[in-house]
Amino acid sequence: PGGSSSETGRKIFNEECQSCHTIGGGDLVGPDLKGVLEKRDREWVARFIGSPDWGIAEGDPIALELLDEFFGAEMPNLALTEEDVELIMVFLEEQDSLTQTTVVLPTGSTSRGEKVFTGVQQFENGGIPCMACHTVGGIGEYGGGNLGPDLTHVFDRYGEHGLASAMQNISFPNMKSVYFGKTLIPQEVADLLTFFAEADATGNEGVADSVTGLFWGSGVVGALA
Repeated sequence: PGGSSSETGRKIFNEECQSCHTIGGGDLVGPDLKGVLEKRDREWVARFIGSPDWGIAEGDPIALELLDEFFGAEMPNLALTEEDVELIMVFLEEQDSLTQTTVVLPTGSTSRGEKVFTGVQQFENGGIPCMACHTVGGIGEYGGGNLGPDLTHVFDRYGEHGLASAMQNISFPNMKSVYFGKTLIPQEVADLLTFFAEADATGNEGVADSVTGLFWGSGVVGALA
């Protein structure tokens, strides 16, 4: 039954989803869905597939982030039935199980995570600090950049495993070019995870002002140059 459900899900995926998404073949109109269930909560993915307009209408932060990352390409409502959605989910779960790799991370440090976030400690493989584009509530006087979303509660939105996977396999278009060939090492991922967990538990979302955005935006342009 499981194999049959997965094959049916594959057929629906090929008919309805393949024009905009791949699984391991890179981004198209929408994101590559390889490992999507490692990065996102299953219930969230199923709801988004069944009713993608829900996320935009209710201001879901992940949906809005994806809308921004893919230049306003809003996923259409395909009028899938609940059964169709579940079959696609079974297919995606099977694909995840075929490619999933377990990476054991070292113990993280909140202080080191803050240092790599702010750029006080540089990433070992290069790359601009997170603070150039993002802010985290309570980070300090500069607040962070406003080119990307507020990351105060990113740990809650993605979960530990999903967030770790997102940092190890950066797939957002605006970030891929910046971090191309500059993969975060396991210790940096662990430190940032610990830092984001602490921020999620204690911080309030802060909005970087225009001066801050200009300050860090100039830093991004300089770094890319």
